Amino acid sequence: MSSHLYIGIMSGTSADGIDAAIADFSQNTPTLHSTHFEAFSSETHQAICQLFTPGDNEIDQMGALDTQLGQLYLRAVENLLQKNNLQASDIKAIGLHGQTIRHRPNFPSPFTLQIGNPYFLSQELGVTVVSDFRRADMTLGGQGAPLAPLFHQALFASKDANRVIANIGGISNISYLTQTEKVIGFDTGPGNGFMDDWIKQHRQQPFDDGGNWARTGKVQTTLLQQWLQDPFFLQTPPKSTGKEYFTFEKLGLSNLPQHTPEDIQRTLCELTATSLANAIQAFCKEAEEIWVCGGGAHNQLLMERIASISGLATQSTTDLGIDPNWVEALGFASLAKACIEGTHCDTPSITGARSPSILGAIHPAGGSY
Repeated sequence: MSSHLYIGIMSGTSADGIDAAIADFSQNTPTLHSTHFEAFSSETHQAICQLFTPGDNEIDQMGALDTQLGQLYLRAVENLLQKNNLQASDIKAIGLHGQTIRHRPNFPSPFTLQIGNPYFLSQELGVTVVSDFRRADMTLGGQGAPLAPLFHQALFASKDANRVIANIGGISNISYLTQTEKVIGFDTGPGNGFMDDWIKQHRQQPFDDGGNWARTGKVQTTLLQQWLQDPFFLQTPPKSTGKEYFTFEKLGLSNLPQHTPEDIQRTLCELTATSLANAIQAFCKEAEEIWVCGGGAHNQLLMERIASISGLATQSTTDLGIDPNWVEALGFASLAKACIEGTHCDTPSITGARSPSILGAIHPAGGSY
């Protein structure tokens, strides 16, 4: 067995599909060996989105989707291996984040829930799978998220500059990497989620390519300022959130006849950019540059607005040598390796947990304990 190849699997709150990446750990810093994207069908996308917010018959829907996602994760891994002429036996382990369907860190009894049956994957492939990365941290009083700062530090820290890594998926989070202090990180609020959902509703497109549709609209300043009064934006870190919190209903988007759809799209883009930039200005005061990963890196209007509002140079992690689409999958391969090696992850400065902990649950190859 090759001991330096791990697979990371991520399907985020954008619910567009599965990112599967092979990470090579033969050197001190992990490198991206190869990648594969497995798009979700419209039916799977809809099933995931239905579970983001409370509704009827949730447990049966969740159980069925848990099984279906396990099968889809398996297909993604098989396609990734086939593309690279590899066998499952060439892989040391798989880090399976799973699909988050609910994240409630501020409930009286906090919980987080990711689905996608890791047992199915480990038994069918005969490869050890590590999953359930968030609950150990939450059990220790942490937010359970974001975990991205743990691997952002390893991948992107610089001796020459204080960097912010902005991970913009369905929800946005940032990591603040200084030259002297421990890494901090937190969710800043909406990412692409609102923009994706709005353009799907009004133009039947999965996302606003480059922010080009938003460019045709105008920012509705009064509406934007109203949205920015949400209590989440006023909280101090550590903090995390999810699409069950930031909903169309919360923004009142079901009844805004006085605004054109493109004006709403433009204002949603401004909400993401402003909330993220405001967070950087408030909590990353010595930041010198911003590097963006996730789907938001491809939205040129969003990138321009983050740079303008923050006053900081804003670039894609492509310019640091890592495609922004694959940072999270690479990261969860890293967390799988840490779990298997018994490494305690230092999350307290990020999530507020009482102590470092081993993140993840191990599902041995073939289900043999």
